Amino acid sequence: MVEFSSRDIKQYEKALQAIEKLSNKKPSFDENSLTVTVPVKDGSKMIVEVVRALDSAKVEPVSLSMHRPSLDDVFLALTGKKTEAEEAPKSANQHKKKKGNA
Repeated sequence: MVEFSSRDIKQYEKALQAIEKLSNKKPSFDENSLTVTVPVKDGSKMIVEVVRALDSAKVEPVSLSMHRPSLDDVFLALTGKKTEAEEAPKSANQHKKKKGNA
């Protein structure tokens, strides 16, 4: 897995288009953390390709990292959905906001 984030939200569409051909799975974008995750088979070699693709698209990442997929990453890649545990904090924060506005 290769992950990166950018300062400018407008760059994410360009970034996704630039890197989509590097993976046989669709890259994902987390709106909360503003992070793009690219599932790749050989991360140590593909991180260079990701940097080249981003540079060609004139996208400047703020952070760029590589890691082995967690069980949550695998679940998301297979189902396209986050696990219930990942969704729980988001739901709890939304509930607090609604409760405070009432």
